[in-house]
Amino acid sequence: MNTWIITGVTSGIGKELAKLCIRKQIAVIGVGRNQEKLQKVQQELGPLFTPMCFDVSDTLAWDAFAKKLQEENRTDIACLVNNAGQLPSCKRFDAYSLEEIQRTMQTNFLAAVYASKALLPILLKYNKPTIANVTSSAALASMAGTSLYSASKAALKAFTESMREELKGLVRVVLLCPGTTKTDVFRNQAEDFKSNANHIGMRADVMAKKIFAAIQHKKRRAVIGFDAKMMDILYRYFPRSTPATLSSVLKKSKMDAYQTMYRKEKNDKNGTN
Repeated sequence: MNTWIITGVTSGIGKELAKLCIRKQIAVIGVGRNQEKLQKVQQELGPLFTPMCFDVSDTLAWDAFAKKLQEENRTDIACLVNNAGQLPSCKRFDAYSLEEIQRTMQTNFLAAVYASKALLPILLKYNKPTIANVTSSAALASMAGTSLYSASKAALKAFTESMREELKGLVRVVLLCPGTTKTDVFRNQAEDFKSNANHIGMRADVMAKKIFAAIQHKKRRAVIGFDAKMMDILYRYFPRSTPATLSSVLKKSKMDAYQTMYRKEKNDKNGTN
């Protein structure tokens, strides 16, 4: 039996992926920062699930976890799935606090770097292990109001692509770009934003199945979901006009976040506050 390490496992894609692994008789070490939620997942998934409670942006915690695995002489760690992420509220970049900026970059990008660095020696004990990094359609084509999220996911995409070449022949590195998914990642958004996301989003269990298949089938890159595929195609063929096109669509939307953001932009141009 092999074991997968999955971050962000207490809800959404991470939890559904853990469920799927266990149905396939793959043991899961699930990383999350909420002890109560982790215990509930453990009760639901049973003995093949092992909870690890720490903040994924804590480098010392990753080092301690890696040391624990080394001491146990674990040779069964087949896959690391860097799935943890957060989506800050939709607004113009200068409205973000420094705390929001740091937290988003640490959770969405640096956590995957820390995990990969700390766990690589353990992964290399397994024959052809896998590192799978969950980015986003936002890494393929940025949209107004998501500058911070898009930047963090684009950084993870670039890191993944570089790491794939550096570890060629040693580790399979998978880039995953899911589109809108019905999870609580939208919890920081306005109600109309959440409503629209849930309307077009793919169910988390369906997304998890597609991610699992991409990993199992040794894909290098998987863009999942209609919206993600459209953003990928548009930006690939129309890199200059796609951001403007997306912005135009958003300006015409009636979502409060975009109405407020573009109203502020207009006022700033007129020299008012």
